[in-house]
Amino acid sequence: VERELASLSVTKLLEDIPFNADFTAETFELTVTCADGFTEPDHQLAEQLTISTLNPLTVENLPVNATCTIAEVENPFFDPSFAPNDTFVVSSDSAINSINAIALTNIATEALSTFLEAQQPPPSPLAFTGRTVWSLVWLAVLLLAAGMFLVVSRREDDEELTGA
Repeated sequence: VERELASLSVTKLLEDIPFNADFTAETFELTVTCADGFTEPDHQLAEQLTISTLNPLTVENLPVNATCTIAEVENPFFDPSFAPNDTFVVSSDSAINSINAIALTNIATEALSTFLEAQQPPPSPLAFTGRTVWSLVWLAVLLLAAGMFLVVSRREDDEELTGA
């Protein structure tokens, strides 16, 4: 008796990466555990499975009709999201409407943002003022607020004098 085998295709996407950091070549480890179709229940594939946005993953020789779960090895910088789902039933590659493809999206966590922020160089001061752009923006906002306050209070004084 020969069992029918199929393959699983997994693609990787990255979202919300702060500071335009480039993680396209970063590899992530995955595990695939299957029930049914293997000699032992909850069989975990032994080989190391890695994926990146540049190198999608194809898992070969999964038994058709096995229920499998794909998981990413925990990474504090990314939260994985699987579409359509992290658990799937392996369909024959030739089956109509077979869903043997999963898109794995990693969404950056606050920990990654904090880590990358610490790696950023401090803002350079502007040559003509010796201050950073952000300090000049704050100064402009404060001056604008003070100007608005003066204009409003002056109008109120003018209205009191003219009796309007």
